[in-house]
Amino acid sequence: MLAVAGDRGATGGELAAAAGGRRAAADLVWHYLDHSADPWLLVLDNADDPGILEEGAWLRPSPSGTVLVTTRHATSPLWHTPGVSSHRIGVLPLEDATLLLRDLAPEAGTQESARKVARRLGCLPLALTLAGAHLAHQLLESWTMDEYDRRLGEESTALVDRGAPVTGGGQSRRLVGRTWQLSLDTLAEGGLPEATTLLRLLSLWAADPVPLSLLMPAAQGRADGLEHLDPPLSAERVEPALRALLDHSLIDLVETDGHRCVKAHGVLLDSVAAGVSDAQRELLAGAAGRLLRAALPPEGAASPR
Repeated sequence: MLAVAGDRGATGGELAAAAGGRRAAADLVWHYLDHSADPWLLVLDNADDPGILEEGAWLRPSPSGTVLVTTRHATSPLWHTPGVSSHRIGVLPLEDATLLLRDLAPEAGTQESARKVARRLGCLPLALTLAGAHLAHQLLESWTMDEYDRRLGEESTALVDRGAPVTGGGQSRRLVGRTWQLSLDTLAEGGLPEATTLLRLLSLWAADPVPLSLLMPAAQGRADGLEHLDPPLSAERVEPALRALLDHSLIDLVETDGHRCVKAHGVLLDSVAAGVSDAQRELLAGAAGRLLRAALPPEGAASPR
């Protein structure tokens, strides 16, 4: 951020004072941004710890320009302060996702073939970008989009990540199989490792909306086997873990047929499930099955809508 102040005209002495703690760095930066002769756009990308921006007063409105912040942390109070507008970025519309694939790999297949791949990838921008890069830069093989779509059914996330650059920094953010883990690692470091367990449990079910009532026995201590998972998922930690996944945009809260549900992207669930060990998968499958059975009406009873 001090480089921003330097770009707007701060002197070497002022920058040295801010770097040495003799002057408030944020005040220096915003002084020069507010008095800039030219309009500006300041992009703060991957601001996954909003507390840093809040504690240092780095995020301020200005008459001279606009600040654009991208973050995984969707529910921070910082995004609800005066002068801040929040815009949720979801998946692409199907036709836009199809066009993106065709732009990235125009020789790999037809519009309809690209549409099939886009639909299978759930129109997720990162997955589409990796898929297009893979198809466009093949050397030893020459898959069409139809072949790629077929192989996705066999390998899914592992195949998508082959389109990532082999060099460069921030590699984890460029991989479908790793990008979600950044948020889970942050939650674990913050004292909520159970968020990983809950997301793994959700990955055992389909990518369709999951009624919150399905998780109620776990939150009430009426679900066996969750204490044997790694990390264990105790009853009192189910709701905090659920809220953490929502806060970090790993799942969404939706309503389906009048029922409150949570929903995760299919590619996310696939990549999470792929990282589960065989031993843990067996325990998770048992727990997921017991929760499903608990949600079913007794045999012979009328099924509720």
